[in-house]
Amino acid sequence: IIRGANPEDSAVYVDGIRIPLIYHIGGYVSVINADLVDSVDYLPGSYGVHYGRSLGGVVDVKTKRDFPEEGRISWSSDIIDSGGVFQGRVGKYGVAAAARRSYIDLLIPYFTPNARFVVKPQWYDYQLKIDRLEGRDKLSFFIFGFQDKLLTSTPDDVAQGTDPDTQGDINTLYSTHRFYFLWERKLTEKSHFRFTPSFGNDIISLDIAGGLRLNQRQPTAEIRFEHIWTPSKR
Repeated sequence: IIRGANPEDSAVYVDGIRIPLIYHIGGYVSVINADLVDSVDYLPGSYGVHYGRSLGGVVDVKTKRDFPEEGRISWSSDIIDSGGVFQGRVGKYGVAAAARRSYIDLLIPYFTPNARFVVKPQWYDYQLKIDRLEGRDKLSFFIFGFQDKLLTSTPDDVAQGTDPDTQGDINTLYSTHRFYFLWERKLTEKSHFRFTPSFGNDIISLDIAGGLRLNQRQPTAEIRFEHIWTPSKR
């Protein structure tokens, strides 16, 4: 919620590419691994026209463009999820890869053995970025995605109501996948351009007791071209 606007009225971007969500279920972790994040621009208002089509604010996450000389692998695990990250260089290319998977949905039943109603969140995310580090043109390839799944259920021996049609589990799923290619070239000391085509797919699913199922798939395609020119210091 930015400046009182509805969440859907604010826009979230990764390297200028719009995505629906920036956090997994509950806001515990972001959908982009923190080790791959260079900066986060929080713009509650008065942002440029290249963001556009937003009534609320804007959050723009920019990924790192620096890669260590030697490859580095890190791993983290806690009671919620586990994930690993690789960052390094392969020849004249910088490579960063990350993946994460939650398992709190497997642990919740052990802590709530007598619960009459159980909520099981589940998520995963992945990222792969390859940048060319040499040459006149800057080239970057980035593919990333995430999935959030929420299952609400009751034990088999617990009735959810008197209506047979209301029995059963409720399963909701939200999934987003994106790919973009960045080409940037310096034309003069005061001018350069940036060309970014991107493609993706958003999936929303709702399953109620196995009797009612709604699925929505929304392919996305976007082409962004920016020419930045500074005629003078003013």
